[in-house]
Amino acid sequence: MYQAPDQAGKLAVVTGANSGTGQAAATKPAAARVVTMSGGMAARGQIDFDDLNWRRGYDPIRAYGRSKPADLLLGRHLARLAAERGWPLPSAGAHPGNAATNIAAAGPSSPGSSRRGGT
Repeated sequence: MYQAPDQAGKLAVVTGANSGTGQAAATKPAAARVVTMSGGMAARGQIDFDDLNWRRGYDPIRAYGRSKPADLLLGRHLARLAAERGWPLPSAGAHPGNAATNIAAAGPSSPGSSRRGGT
């Protein structure tokens, strides 16, 4: 587990959830929370539970779309699990485009953008 600053300068706790280290972090009685980032694609992405490994063909845009509702399912599952086990661990889903930051105004412009001198 380590802490990494986000774009707003706040610290985010990053764990090795797939390796099991996330469980150890969740069982410690500390003030913590988990925020799972999703996005607008969550409303359009549909998880194909019969083909989770994309054996019928991979498409990067559809994969991204499928990952967004999967993120929200993960956050909901963690919230239920924390409640069942009595962990003081709130879990929430968030849309990064709705976060109160100045990243759009202060961030670098991308090629083709009309902002900040982009062409």
